[in-house]
Amino acid sequence: MGTVAWTSLKIREQPLVQYAVNDLVEIDTRACDCGSTEPLMIFHRRVDETFFLYGITFNYEFFLEIIDNALGTPVELEIKVVHSSDATDGVYDRIVLILDESLRESESLIKQALCLVHPLSELVWSNLVSILFEFVASEHFSHRKSRRVIKDAVGTKLD
Repeated sequence: MGTVAWTSLKIREQPLVQYAVNDLVEIDTRACDCGSTEPLMIFHRRVDETFFLYGITFNYEFFLEIIDNALGTPVELEIKVVHSSDATDGVYDRIVLILDESLRESESLIKQALCLVHPLSELVWSNLVSILFEFVASEHFSHRKSRRVIKDAVGTKLD
């Protein structure tokens, strides 16, 4: 498994151009049931939608699935990961879930569902990570290529 970089092998009049798309994929070289012998690219997830806290890998789908199941309906979600080196409460890492303002009344239900799932539950219980919410207008999610996970390594004071 690895990340994808695209390039053109057929255009010989131009310099070779390669660009990474940050998709985590697997290349399957077995013949397809349809008879094609060309390699098949199996998409797993976007690298940018993964983050690490205390040696644990989290991804966008983990949070989305828990929230969808808790509410019984699909939601639009953005995640902001913030490290605050100057936090006064001792919790330096925060996961901010950005949701549609119509879900404000479901905040406690969502937080309860997230705090019951391993390994996030242990990080919250140990006061290593806190979960915060930000509610925005539904237009916030109308961007075609908006980022699902925003990582802020420097952090800002959120206390």
